[in-house]
Amino acid sequence: SGMDLTKICVESPDTLDGYSAFLHRLTEVKSAPLGRCLSAVKVLAHGDPVLCQTLFDKLLSSAWSCLPNDSIRSKLVPAMESLLSRPFHSQFFKHSRLVSPISSFGDRHEHASVSTNVVRTFLRTLADLRPMPTLDTDLLLSVAENYNCWHEVISILEHQHTMVSTISTTNNEVQKLAETYMSAIRHCYWQLGEGNLWLALSCKSCQLPESKWAISLDMHGMVKEALEAYSSLVELVDNADASAVIQPSECELSLWEDRWIELQKEMCQWQVVADYA
Repeated sequence: SGMDLTKICVESPDTLDGYSAFLHRLTEVKSAPLGRCLSAVKVLAHGDPVLCQTLFDKLLSSAWSCLPNDSIRSKLVPAMESLLSRPFHSQFFKHSRLVSPISSFGDRHEHASVSTNVVRTFLRTLADLRPMPTLDTDLLLSVAENYNCWHEVISILEHQHTMVSTISTTNNEVQKLAETYMSAIRHCYWQLGEGNLWLALSCKSCQLPESKWAISLDMHGMVKEALEAYSSLVELVDNADASAVIQPSECELSLWEDRWIELQKEMCQWQVVADYA
C-alpha cells in the first residue's frame, strides 16, 4: 500500500535509492542496441560451459529450421563435417567443471568434476535437427572412436538408415548406401560389446536362410552347432560352381569367417586358429 511504501522510504532510504537505480538501469538496457545484449550473452557463455552448450543447441536448431529449403541446408553440411574433422577438439577434454549434486532432501554433497565433451554436444544437437543433415559414415565412425560418442553416432546412423530404407526403389546405389549405414551401425554395437545385437543386425543383412539359421544357433549360445553350421556353409560355397544356387554376399562371407574364428576361440581350438592365420 501507499503507507507501507512511505514507511519503507523513511526507514530505508538506501533501498529506495537502489531500486531507483535498478529501474534506471533497466530502462537503459531496454533502449540499448541489440548488440550490447549479445555481447553480455557472449561473456556469460564463455564463462559457463552449460550455458554455452544450451545456447548452441537452441540457436543452431532455430537457425536450421528457419532456412527456406533443403538445398541451402545441404550447403552447410560440408562445413559441419569440416568442423568435426578438426584435430583440436581433444584439448577441450582437459577442461572440467565442478558441480554440486543435490540429494532428494535438497542438501548438496561434495563437488564432482564433470568433463566437457564438445564433440558429443555437437552431435547431440545434429541428431535433434529436422531434417537431420546427412554426414559421412567414415567421419562419424572416426569421431565415435576418437571422442567416445558411440551412442550419438548410432542415433544419427539409425536415422539415416531409416530414411534410406523408406525409399521404394530398386536402385543399387540406394541399397548399397543402406547397407553401408547398417554395416556402420553393426560396427558401433560391436565396439560397445553388444554381441547379440550385432548378430541380430547381421542376420537382418543376410539373404540366405542357412546364414540366418547359423546366426540363430550362435545367438542362443549353441557354440558347437553354430560352428558346424558356419563350417558347412563355407564348405558348400567352396565346392559349388559358378552356376550354384547359393551365392552369398560379401557381408555374409565376412560374417561366416569372423564367427568361425570367434567360435573356434571359444572352444579353445588354438591350433586351428593358428593354422588358419
